[in-house]
Amino acid sequence: MAHPLVGKYETTDLTALSPEDRVFARTEIKDALSGKSKAKLSPEDRVILLRLWMETFERAAQPATVAEIVNGPAAAAAPRAKASVKTATRRMPSVPIPKFTTLRAVFRALSILRLPDLIFICCGAAVTFAVIMLGIHAMKEAHRIEDVKREAEAVVAWIKENGGDKRAEEGFQPAACIKTSGENWKTCLAAMTAEGGPMLDKKNHFDNSRDFFAPKCDMSNPDTVGTIIIEKGAVPLGSTSLAYTAFDGTESIAKDLTLRVIVCGRGFHLIKVATDLTF
Repeated sequence: MAHPLVGKYETTDLTALSPEDRVFARTEIKDALSGKSKAKLSPEDRVILLRLWMETFERAAQPATVAEIVNGPAAAAAPRAKASVKTATRRMPSVPIPKFTTLRAVFRALSILRLPDLIFICCGAAVTFAVIMLGIHAMKEAHRIEDVKREAEAVVAWIKENGGDKRAEEGFQPAACIKTSGENWKTCLAAMTAEGGPMLDKKNHFDNSRDFFAPKCDMSNPDTVGTIIIEKGAVPLGSTSLAYTAFDGTESIAKDLTLRVIVCGRGFHLIKVATDLTF
């Protein structure tokens, strides 16, 4: 048989009662739960009365604890307060995020850095700057090499167009390169870059003050970097393959020459542009 309070309050909306009626119902149900009532309370009825007792409270967002059920709400207030204080003492300190709206805020944020932190930041900034500058320098060097190669390709195009029998024609320019002029290779090469020569507007893209042509890529002479070198080809005695050597300047231009055009790059690295040219 169900407990009398179960039949009395189970079908009643306890939240709709007046404050006085809810207090009375709460006290009555509490007495039954604590054993003060004469009627026998079964486990099933205890669960129902517990639910009804909680409905008499207005704190719907915070369910009652076991301490409130057995000893009343006031008895559990003190442990809860202690627990809140204990939780508050264990809270990790929070670091406010600075708003970098003023220069003072920036210096305030930097003030938390220690000397090792500042040294590390400075070293990182220095390394980053050095890498950026190295990249810019390498890019500029690559552009210079490409510009010199384009100038060398223009030289190759002129040699292909004016080599061979064309140098024997009357009115060929420069006149120092005509086969019947009796000049040597050094004079012809100088005439190509002189006033009226086909290479007058050409320049050394590494340094305008440097020569456009050079006899060889000489590691002992840094001014040869960026120059264009024309070498002569010949078959050495006892060999069947063509070998290229530097001009000494005394070679006669009365006969056709087999030429190779190369560029003296950064680090005195030879960059081949064209071989087996006839001039």
